[in-house]
Amino acid sequence: MVQIVAILNSKGGSGKTSSAVNLAAAMGEGRRRRVLVVDLDPQGSASAWLGTPGGKVGLSDVLQGSGMLPILDTSAPGVELVPADSSLEGAGERGLAPADAARHLRAALANLPALWDYIILDTPPTLNALTLAAMAVTSHAIIPVEASALALPGVRSTVATLGGAREAINPDLRLAGLLLCRVDARTAISRAAVAGLRAEYGRQVFNATIRESARIGAAPLFQKPITTYAPASPAAADYRAAAAELRRRLAR
Repeated sequence: MVQIVAILNSKGGSGKTSSAVNLAAAMGEGRRRRVLVVDLDPQGSASAWLGTPGGKVGLSDVLQGSGMLPILDTSAPGVELVPADSSLEGAGERGLAPADAARHLRAALANLPALWDYIILDTPPTLNALTLAAMAVTSHAIIPVEASALALPGVRSTVATLGGAREAINPDLRLAGLLLCRVDARTAISRAAVAGLRAEYGRQVFNATIRESARIGAAPLFQKPITTYAPASPAAADYRAAAAELRRRLAR
């Protein structure tokens, strides 16, 4: 049975798209598992990173009840993509109701052929109709967290949002875990952020962490995930460890 995982954080710059792209790539390595990334972020960063920039039509039509999910190959082995499209920008202002978007997205995902083991939803860094639709259709959410001084308030806000969504729209929604990103053990601020999050959230924090790495920042320029751009790097090893832990958490 396919597992649907949403990558959520209402704070920009948290490593959300990096987590979506690189976790998907690590989970699809060796083609032992197939992964579908759905780019719900109007900025289309995940689509561009995976070498398939969004077009003018596609996902927004599906969310309004017409059209089929456009599924494209990507630069990552074992990973395919439903790209963002330009019409997603401002969709809420044009009357895209969260309940309708969720209903149409759920139907579109249910009608997919049984080809994928995991579906990963990359969401906008704001609470809007697209984010609410993602929370309505997923069973698990990952909150990526930059190990910085402002980490805890942002996490608390996103965790509270998940709790509200579970009560209001999706009782099956669960937190798969908090994934610490841009961890630099050489700095006191990063160490304090990691310690604070682990103290407050305990086992909900992934054991695996993603270390600070210039190579992660460079990988999108080459339209490759870190696992193919720098496969022997510590950053690639970090995402492989996080992907393995995610599989275990989902299995539980």
